[in-house]
Parts: sequence; structure tokens; C-alpha cells
Amino acid sequence: IEQPYFPRIWQDIPTALPEIASVRTDTKVLTIIDLETTGLNFKTDKIIEIGLISVAFNLDEGILGLRHQYTAVQDPGESLSGKIQEITGLTDVDLAGKSIDWHHVMNILMQSDYVACHNSGFDRKFLEAATPNFIQAKIRQLPFGCTLNGIDWKNRGFLSQKLVDLNSRLKFRYPAHRALNDCWATINLLQQIRGALNELIAGIHQDKTLIFVTGTTYKQSTDLSSQGFSYSSGENEHDKYWYKYEDVTTLPATKRWLDRVIYKEEGSSDRLSCIEHISPCDRYSIRANFSIAQLSSMSIFSRTKQKTEDRDEYKLGHG
Repeated sequence: IEQPYFPRIWQDIPTALPEIASVRTDTKVLTIIDLETTGLNFKTDKIIEIGLISVAFNLDEGILGLRHQYTAVQDPGESLSGKIQEITGLTDVDLAGKSIDWHHVMNILMQSDYVACHNSGFDRKFLEAATPNFIQAKIRQLPFGCTLNGIDWKNRGFLSQKLVDLNSRLKFRYPAHRALNDCWATINLLQQIRGALNELIAGIHQDKTLIFVTGTTYKQSTDLSSQGFSYSSGENEHDKYWYKYEDVTTLPATKRWLDRVIYKEEGSSDRLSCIEHISPCDRYSIRANFSIAQLSSMSIFSRTKQKTEDRDEYKLGHG
């Protein structure tokens, strides 16, 4: 893949596109969504800000223009933690009495062919669990991509997949961790990096297998993260695991890497759980995330506890 040109002069991220009133027959609409929340748990935490930007595009010409943009904050009915205030810059005063117009959000989603987030494994779960029922129903119908894990940033010369780091590497700056700003930062990457948009859309249509990785130690987190695995930090030990949506064509290579780097034993990855043929509408969804307890009950594998020098870890058995 051709490496990007990294300019030497710092620039502000562009926050405007020519507006397009109607979509041509040869174009599609991609909606980028970003959320700010009171915490990381989609079951208990709440959305405090949403940003959406819809763009018209085709694979030959790239992004053609802006269809919609919207941002709003929402009162969660509770005080923000100091950490969330520090990250987002939002305060209880900023949110007091405010609400998101979910009917307007629905109107944008109704005109969208694809949705993407920079970490869809986070945002989509909140969209399915912490929004009105009619939004949840529509989200379940839309094909999702992920600009964090659905584009091979490492092969393009980037050392980090974080949104702010990717843009910084291109010498673009912006106030991070506000929803609409993060949407524009995502759009900027799709415009600046040749082939990124096409790779994102192609990945949405590719056949994906969801692979679950267990039996790892804390020290292996960096290795797993560098290979595009995400961590599920559930409420109990059975819900804690690493997972990745893997192309069927690259799954054998990933399993060989797991054998060599993580398990140090050939064939160990064959005992891992995989769910094949995850559809684009189920990808990154709550519905695609099983607890290890559920998988164990399906007799896919079992685990036995083992004491190690640095912490308790789990060893895969032969379920």
C-alpha cells in the first residue's frame, strides 16, 4: 500500500464540505457517528453527546460532499465524573436540561447506506442500548464499518490507531473528544489517505469471522492490541476476553500468530471459539458479543484455572 505524504506544517482539520442536496444514482451515503458517554459500560452508562456527519461518495471519486451534520448534548440526569469532565471538557452546567433530537437522528439514519465509527465496538453498543427503541431498531438494520480496525493503518506507516494520533501524524490538529470534532477528524482521514475509504467499504462487504481469544495475561495486552484485537471487559470473569472481526482470507495467518506469540504452542488457536459469517448488520453489535459462559455452554471449549508467578491466568482446555 502506498505510504501517505506527511506534511511538515501543522493545519487545522477542515470542518466544511460542499453541500449536496440530492444523491446521484451512482453514489452512496456514509454516516460517521461519534458519542461521548458517562463511562464505558453500555448497560449502565449514558450518552451525553452525539455527533453525526453524512457524506455522499462513490468509490471512483471518493467523498463528494456533505449531506447532513448534527450534534447535540444531553442531560444524563446525574453528575459527570471528574474524569469525564476532564476528557470531554463538558460540565454538568453544559448538559443541564439539554436533550438530543432523536427524531432528527432517525431522519439522518433513514438516508444512510452505511454507518462507521472510530471504534464501532464501543459506539454501536451504546446506540443499541442507550437510545430510544426506534433508533435501536434502525441501528440493527444498518451495515457498520469501523475506521479504527477496518483500515490497515499499520501497513500505511502509522504507529497508532488512535484518532488523534492518526491525524497528528498527518500534521492535523483539532480539539479531541467532542463528538462532532471527532467525526470531522474521521472524515479527514478518509479524505487524506488514498484508498482508506475504499478499504473501509470493501471491508464492510467482506465475509468476517468473529474470533474470541482467552487464556491470556495482562502482559500480552499490547501484542493483542497491536494486531487489532479489542478487549471485552465484562461484569464478571466469563465476559472478559479479546476479540477481533477477521477476514476469512487472513484468519489462518492470525491463528498462526496467536500460536507463535500468545500461546507458544502450535495448534493452540484451533481450540478458540469462532463465529463465522458475521453479517455487516450484526458486526460490532451487542448481538455479536457472546459471553464466555455462553460459548462454554455450547461445548466449544472449557477453561481450567492455573496459578502463575505474576497473576492468575486461564489455560484453554479441549472442550
